[in-house]
Amino acid sequence: GFHSWRREFNTNTWLARNGYLVLKSSNPDQEERRLDDMFSGGSFFPNVDWSRSSAYALGLGHIYINLKGREGQGIVEPGDDYQKLIHEIREQIIEFQDPDTGRPVLQNAYFRDEIYEGDAVDHAGDIQLTFRPGYRTSWQTSLGAVPEDIVVANMKKWSGDHCASDFTNTAGFLLSNRQVATPAPSIVDLAPTLFQLFDVTIPDSIDGEPLAFK
Repeated sequence: GFHSWRREFNTNTWLARNGYLVLKSSNPDQEERRLDDMFSGGSFFPNVDWSRSSAYALGLGHIYINLKGREGQGIVEPGDDYQKLIHEIREQIIEFQDPDTGRPVLQNAYFRDEIYEGDAVDHAGDIQLTFRPGYRTSWQTSLGAVPEDIVVANMKKWSGDHCASDFTNTAGFLLSNRQVATPAPSIVDLAPTLFQLFDVTIPDSIDGEPLAFK
């Protein structure tokens, strides 16, 4: 499920430059947060004005709405305002092109209810971004930073990843000593298949269906 990762997308910078994340300073060029900052008590989202910010990014491809009643300083009303905002962000961000290459960066942007289900859905990001091969969320985005540029080159040795890749262009390989008869097997079918092969009752919470074999 890996893809090449040559270009980094700073989601918070895109949000800031499009008015969704408002900084107390007019200059979105903030000090980059390093992984070490996570463990040394470094602050997330420096200089963000939450009273005027409607969305922010954290983690690997997640955009969260600054929702009133859920977030500590939420300003977006649930209901119609929330729905209007997530549709607006998705429509705009999916059209973004790498300014250096003219190529589209994102493969898709999903609302959480489209791809998640279960008791923990409320903890998921409101929008999940998926990236085209060669692109990935930046480390700075995952830690809440707002660097100067939206897209930057990945100059690190870590140049391949499976984080926030889209299922539509991410093929997997299954090595099996039995011929699979299921016409379009999916990775979510593996867990129920293993339960069935070991004669274990498949829990109701498991996604997918057991693979059929010839």
